[in-house]
Amino acid sequence: MAPRKNSFMSAAAAVAVLAALCAPSPARASELEVKVCTVSDKDYLSCLQMVDTFFSDSVENSAGRKWSCVKPDEGEEETVLEMIEAGSCNFATDLDAHDLYDANKLHGFQAVAAEDYTGEGKGLTYYGVAVVPASACAANPEITLGDLKGLRSCHTGYKRTSGWTIPLANVVDLEQQAQGPEYIKDKNDYDIMSSFFTGMCAPGGPEEATEMLCANCDGDCIRDSDPYSGYAGALRCLMEGAGDVAFMKETTSLDYAADGADPQPWSKLAMEDLRLVCPDGGCAEVGDFDACNYARIPSHSVAVGKDLPVNDIMNDFMKQAETPEFLAWLETKPALFNSKTKALLPVMQDTQEYLGRLTQVYSILEDLGYY
Repeated sequence: MAPRKNSFMSAAAAVAVLAALCAPSPARASELEVKVCTVSDKDYLSCLQMVDTFFSDSVENSAGRKWSCVKPDEGEEETVLEMIEAGSCNFATDLDAHDLYDANKLHGFQAVAAEDYTGEGKGLTYYGVAVVPASACAANPEITLGDLKGLRSCHTGYKRTSGWTIPLANVVDLEQQAQGPEYIKDKNDYDIMSSFFTGMCAPGGPEEATEMLCANCDGDCIRDSDPYSGYAGALRCLMEGAGDVAFMKETTSLDYAADGADPQPWSKLAMEDLRLVCPDGGCAEVGDFDACNYARIPSHSVAVGKDLPVNDIMNDFMKQAETPEFLAWLETKPALFNSKTKALLPVMQDTQEYLGRLTQVYSILEDLGYY
């Protein structure tokens, strides 16, 4: 039977849901039962809507597999990763990249679907890139990140993914190779970055690191307040000569260059005046970010535990997720998924392959205790 159109729950089902919210979490069933992780009553209600409408006994699914919703016991708070570790659930939604990395590394979870925020079939959010003036590449066509040591840097903000976390992991890797693992022992992340770059603007850092992180900023060095904060701010820092390299996401230059989609009064350089520095050396035009980036940061994911037949569950889930009825349900912004989600796309790769360079980023920083 096809999913019910435009009626996600009957009146009777709604009453049952409200009753279920006050009831204890379902007991564990067989190991092949799909148990969806939820961390709040709102998530739990959303899950019950999904299961009732798309994965109930009245809806055809592989091997008649049972789907259920699991939430923490009354009065207790747990994260999805804590529920996974306890073995309470084996189907997780809306996992960010770091949680997906941890769920895969520690518990063998595999990504089966990615949230699509565009509706255009693009299951990722952005790339982390390093931008320099084109003149730097003209002077040294084979320039590497290591060649930028001793120069000034512009960052979107302290501990921001593309502006700090990704370049930090790459700097750590370079310094360990050059100086040995003991070189960075017991050093804070800002100590490592300030010893690599001669001056920075990385707004929003701890007070004790203000002198190091804010040397090249143009205001109060507060996140989202300093003129050099955020994606546009990092590029502005570079364009106004406060830095020699800027770390940001791939669309920033395309948006804010003088000939970009949204030029600003400070947009002094056109796209042809900017270049990307590639991880393996050399430069690329700012539009060639797909082949010249330090990590692809994927959108939030749906992941399945190793106790389940991953391919079967992915097929069952995507069979429903691609229907007009499911897409219409996503428009109601169910709590199980990011509110920007317009569709879900199948993930056909192994999770570590899907995360790509980001796996190395998290591995390096977790080994050092930074995250």
